[in-house]
Amino acid sequence: MLIILEGPDGVGKTTLAEKLRSLILKVDPRSTVCVLRKGPPTSHPLDEYLTPLLNYRPNQGLHLILDRWHIGEWVYPRLSYRNSQLDDAVYWYLNQWIRRLGGLLVYCHTDAARAERIYRERSSTHYFERPGVYEKAELLFTQALNLAELPQVTYDWDDPEVVDPASIVRAAQTRDDYMAHLNDFVTYVGRRRPEYLLVGEVRHGLDVQAQQSFSTDPRPAFMPYRTTSGHWLIDSLLTSGRLRQSAGLANACDVDDVHALWYLLDKPKVVALGRSVAKELGRIGDISFGITPHPQFGRRFHHRDQASYADAIFRALENQEDHSKWRGSLKDATAVTSTARSLRPLGASVGGKTPATE
Repeated sequence: MLIILEGPDGVGKTTLAEKLRSLILKVDPRSTVCVLRKGPPTSHPLDEYLTPLLNYRPNQGLHLILDRWHIGEWVYPRLSYRNSQLDDAVYWYLNQWIRRLGGLLVYCHTDAARAERIYRERSSTHYFERPGVYEKAELLFTQALNLAELPQVTYDWDDPEVVDPASIVRAAQTRDDYMAHLNDFVTYVGRRRPEYLLVGEVRHGLDVQAQQSFSTDPRPAFMPYRTTSGHWLIDSLLTSGRLRQSAGLANACDVDDVHALWYLLDKPKVVALGRSVAKELGRIGDISFGITPHPQFGRRFHHRDQASYADAIFRALENQEDHSKWRGSLKDATAVTSTARSLRPLGASVGGKTPATE
């Protein structure tokens, strides 16, 4: 299980973490339960919040309880007016990775008077003691939770019978079972049943011919470090509400069997991000797809045309078209080549559907 506890200081996250740890060990006594806590980051948010989860997979005997994670880093810089490297692209990506791992977000809530009493009992000089700051924190947490779009529950210390620790563990178990089907895939980021699958080539730093020797590299596709094509791609996706909510990311020329992944994801609409990816998908022969240029091309030559690039991706997905001649919003923005023959190879249909929806 992967359980993320978030909320302002003084709402009982650490106490709840210990209760959950004891309950999980009763349910699964042979397992390992680790409680990880995070304060202000000392490195890039991807290194801080994603790297510790790279080798975690659901239903493998390891359970993680995260006592404050990336949601707090969205909130606290806005409260304390400090800088943060957690921008919109990184925040989206972290949430998609946690969703792919079956994470359950628990928002711990109490009223301001109770929290302030706790600060006084601790002899704290916490800035939440300033008038209105606690209420502002709760408002920011609400905004952050809405943007995260993660499966989540609220634990209210003033009414624990509504959502109790046992129900949190049961919900986390359900998420574990549902997402464990993706355990064999390395590069995929996104929900269990995305509407769209955006397929890249190979992870940054891996040579296409030599990538098999890096089969143990656990990094997912398009990690959005600054100045990378992954960051530019995700910034582009965020200009489109449909793509932001419904897109998953993976690589086709890497360690994953992209056909098996596509089938397991319930056959979403596919776009090949680049001609080399299109060639690989064409070799597979059973996946219909559209094409756009690789985001590295867009980042280098059409840096400000992210909305236009997202539109090209969306049209390529919806219409299974070739938009590989996209050149930004001003030139050849609507260039389309039919994909009826070369880019929509017909193979034997694969029967059956994957169970459950998300």
